[in-house]
Amino acid sequence: MIRKTRQAFRSFFVKDFERLFLDFPDPWNLDKSNFQKKRFTKIEKIIKNIPHKTILEIGSAEGHLTKYLTNRSDNVTCLEISKQAIKRAKLRAPRAKYINSSFQNYNFNSQKFDLIICSEVLYYLKNKKEAVAKMEKMADFILMSNFGLWDVLFSFYFKQMSPIKKTFVFHLLELKFGIISLWSKKHV
Repeated sequence: MIRKTRQAFRSFFVKDFERLFLDFPDPWNLDKSNFQKKRFTKIEKIIKNIPHKTILEIGSAEGHLTKYLTNRSDNVTCLEISKQAIKRAKLRAPRAKYINSSFQNYNFNSQKFDLIICSEVLYYLKNKKEAVAKMEKMADFILMSNFGLWDVLFSFYFKQMSPIKKTFVFHLLELKFGIISLWSKKHV
């Protein structure tokens, strides 16, 4: 039963992200969430201490995190499957480059990035192991941010990188917590 529920949840989001963003401006309430603002600020602080000239953000949605990333880098590329989300993201973070595609379907032609950010996205990718392997080939650093304990499960997919930093984010009033983890081929 739980497996069927997870599959239905995943297929809903994969198939209907465009509908989600058309029907609901800010579907995850990121504009008003103090938890999310705290999480974005922590991410921004982490990346200032590692190479970040070129950043790839996978699943940028409406650009809430992208806005923080463009404060740190002039070369932020965002992959997003929803055209509607990209329209809103361009208003929020106009300096970023937006590509309407999924991570798994986009051909990077051996393009490399200093940093890949995968925030609240890996849950939705069909082949997580393959996606992480692709990320590991494309960057020296990967920053993952996930709600709850998903970080623990996703860590098993990393084969060529080591965790160099883990940070917890809590917000008691919103009853939310998450883990931000930074992975690296090199030690800083």
